[in-house]
Amino acid sequence: MVTRAHPAPDPTGPATPPAPAPGDAGAAAPAHDSGASAPSNPTGAPQYVPPRVANRRAILEAARKLIAAHGFGGFTSADLARHAGVSRRTVFNHFPSVEEAILAALSQELMDRADAWVEQVGPPGVRFATLAEAFDAFAASVPQLAFNPTVELVSGALEGDQNAARVGLAWRTSVLTAVCAKVSEGVCARMDNPDRLAVEVMAKTIMGAWSTAFEYWLFETGGNTDDAGQALLLELTEAAIAQVRAGYSA
Repeated sequence: MVTRAHPAPDPTGPATPPAPAPGDAGAAAPAHDSGASAPSNPTGAPQYVPPRVANRRAILEAARKLIAAHGFGGFTSADLARHAGVSRRTVFNHFPSVEEAILAALSQELMDRADAWVEQVGPPGVRFATLAEAFDAFAASVPQLAFNPTVELVSGALEGDQNAARVGLAWRTSVLTAVCAKVSEGVCARMDNPDRLAVEVMAKTIMGAWSTAFEYWLFETGGNTDDAGQALLLELTEAAIAQVRAGYSA
C-alpha cells in the first residue's frame, strides 16, 4: 500500500536527516535536479536555485526513479527522502503523502513530453489547411504515444495493483486535460484562422478515445507491457480512434 500523509514512524526505521539547507527546515540541499531545462547562463556562473525549488525537484526525480524500479507502492517515505537527499519532514512539507508525490512525478513526466508530442503531431513549418488534416495528423500520432517511455512508466507503476490503477485513472483525467490544452494550442498555431472550439473538441475527443482504450487495456492486462500487452494496447487504440473517425451518423 502507499504511505499516507503522516510523518509517523516508518516501518523501515526513521531516515537519518541530512544537514538542513537554508530556507527549508529539516532538509538538505539535493545533489541532483529533476532534469528540467534551466535558463541559459552565458556567464557560466553558478545560478541560485531556492532551496524549496531544489528540494521539490529532487523529490520528484527520486520518485520517478523509485517508480521505475519498484512500482507504485513499492517504496516508503523514508526511501523517497533518502534518494532525494532530504528529510522525511521535507518530503511531507511538499506532498501530503507518498502517493501524491508519485502522482506529481508522473504528471511532470507527461507534461515534460507534451511539447515533443505536439511536434510529432505537426513539426515546425507544417501547416494544416483544414481540421480534417489536423485530425489525421493527431490521430496518427496517438498509437505512437502508447509506447513512449512515459506510458511504460505509468503502466509499470500500476502493474498488478488494481487500487493503484484506479488512482492512476483519476490522475490521467486531469493530466490529459492539460495535455489536450497544449496539443490544441499547437494545432491552432499551425492553422490559419482556426476554429479554436472545434480544435479543442477534436483534441479532447481523440484523447478521450485513447484514454478509454488505455483503461480497457490496463484492467485487461494489469499494465503488462510484454509483446502481447503492447499488441493489445495498439489494437485497442486503433479501434478507438477508428470509432471516432467513423462518427455516429447513419
